[in-house]
Amino acid sequence: MGTDGNQFARGNLSTIVLFGADGNLASKKILPTLFQLWKRKLMPRDVLIFGYARADITTEQWRKQVFRCIYNPTQPQGERKAFLQRCHFKQGQFNEQASIDALMKSMEEE
Repeated sequence: MGTDGNQFARGNLSTIVLFGADGNLASKKILPTLFQLWKRKLMPRDVLIFGYARADITTEQWRKQVFRCIYNPTQPQGERKAFLQRCHFKQGQFNEQASIDALMKSMEEE
């Protein structure tokens, strides 16, 4: 267990790739669940969450979508801001190797 009470050791970077990140399932179920795990410190604090979809949007636009999915006015903003900084987006096709290669490169750069 880490010194901050987190059960994950520091320095173990984890990455989650959410395929179809602009879809209904991601918006209503997966993103809110990931945020709840984040808040409860049940996932590493250095996790990176990559949304991947065909939509031609930027990381900032996707973060706005994520914000709408996890927003609750009764909760402090600090956790949301920290979570959103861990979220990134890459546009691409699911059946093109070049798109997948670009996703892998983006993950390595973060």
